[in-house]
Amino acid sequence: MTRLLLPFSWMFRAAIGLRNTAFDRAWLTEQELQCPVISVGNLTVGGTGKTPMVIYLAEKLQSMGKKPAILSRGYGRKTRGTLIVSDGRKLQTDPTSAGDEPVLMAKRLPHTPIVVDKIRFRGGSLLVNQFQPDVILLDDGFQYRWLHRDLDIVLLDAARPHSNGQLLPAGWLREPVSSLKRADAIVFTRSSDQFPTIETIERLESLTATPMMKAAYQPLYWVALEGKDIRQSEAFKSCKPMLLSGIARPDDFEKTARSLGIGPIAHLSFPDHQIYGTRELERIASLYRTLRADTILTTEKDWVKLPAILQPLNVWALRISLMIMEEEDKLDRLISDCVARKIGRKNRENSA
Repeated sequence: MTRLLLPFSWMFRAAIGLRNTAFDRAWLTEQELQCPVISVGNLTVGGTGKTPMVIYLAEKLQSMGKKPAILSRGYGRKTRGTLIVSDGRKLQTDPTSAGDEPVLMAKRLPHTPIVVDKIRFRGGSLLVNQFQPDVILLDDGFQYRWLHRDLDIVLLDAARPHSNGQLLPAGWLREPVSSLKRADAIVFTRSSDQFPTIETIERLESLTATPMMKAAYQPLYWVALEGKDIRQSEAFKSCKPMLLSGIARPDDFEKTARSLGIGPIAHLSFPDHQIYGTRELERIASLYRTLRADTILTTEKDWVKLPAILQPLNVWALRISLMIMEEEDKLDRLISDCVARKIGRKNRENSA
């Protein structure tokens, strides 16, 4: 199948190359907002942890005394135009209207304004004019070159940084690995003692001088479907839980559960960004009864989409956080310098 799809990948590579050349030579121009923009993106389709990274950066900026806001396309949403997901005080919409990831970020960051818009400059302008943020975090922005960014952070899965090396549709790459030259920082997510390999690091170092950092996900605790109850993993070791997920890499969720000492009796997996309608909910409840499970364990991304009607099935979601394992001080400096440069330039322009 990969061989059959290779010609389409070559055409895709040519199109991406032409577009990038057009931006590099200013044949196509990007629009710039009046506040610093930090982009979090990747090279592959899904599954590198952009949402945990955006949450990490928002919390990092807040600890620095800054007021961040988040701008996202809102992948999978059923609406169009500009939509305020959170005004920094209250969640304004639902996952169907905004997309699951923006709603998840709004729940994790209740004091952070979040807007979704396919046209990022339009959505970013609303954030600037209505909420006056110090920094805008652009979710999934590496390929969106129409909007100027002051810092480009690119995430690579430490175990599979560029899939099979092929572009869509023969592989998972959204653009060539050589595009990492545009990045200001490369973060290997899901890092461990084995990954990224020395060969991977050496290959990238031969390609770019971009600083590289390692990050991993840290399971925190389980959150109840409704209410504020939390539990540690030990509470589920004697249960009969089934796993439920609709994410890009469901195997990773199952591995995490097992690493926490939890033995699931089944794993019901749906496609990434699954919206849970009547048919899906009936399937979940039917399997739960058939297996005689006593608990459903799911991801936070799915948790925000599941209705309260499933509460009697004892649903809990795993809350995780991203942790920078190496070079965190380097990332802090990059963020601080980015914000200082943009604010300094803006002040000079205003004084002139």
